[in-house]
Amino acid sequence: VSDNETPTSGFTFVDATVTIGLGAWIPGASSELLLQATNLLDEKARNVVSFTADEVLLPGRSFRAAVRLPF
Repeated sequence: VSDNETPTSGFTFVDATVTIGLGAWIPGASSELLLQATNLLDEKARNVVSFTADEVLLPGRSFRAAVRLPF
């Protein structure tokens, strides 16, 4: 740590992604359903190379769902 830096503690994110092919329920469909969770343990983390590392946390737990439709 240099003179003008503040030490930050380490962190580990736990993420999960599940992709389900919809062809099992809809014959002939090549679409997919995507379910994703980020930072499941809701860790408090900071970007050590940011000028605002002392004030701003990285995003907390989040969830996302999406459908992939090929065309």
